[in-house]
Amino acid sequence: LLNNLSVSMSKYLGYRMFIDYEFLMQEATDLQNETKLMVSHDTSLRMVLPKQFRLGYTFKYTPMEDKITHEIMLQKSLRFWGL
Repeated sequence: LLNNLSVSMSKYLGYRMFIDYEFLMQEATDLQNETKLMVSHDTSLRMVLPKQFRLGYTFKYTPMEDKITHEIMLQKSLRFWGL
């Protein structure tokens, strides 16, 4: 019933800031036919900086494994014209 159910929400917080949230619910059955409900949360915040730089922060939480992950990303875009 709940195999790979995901709910995503996104919102612009301003002209250059964007937040994204995803909730994932999975049903896992092992060899002894024991069913477990696995849940994970994924939240990311992205911001557009001057000179075509982008900054991103991602927070992932998996309660089943009691695991928290943080990620920071800095991205630069280059465009080539006339190739």
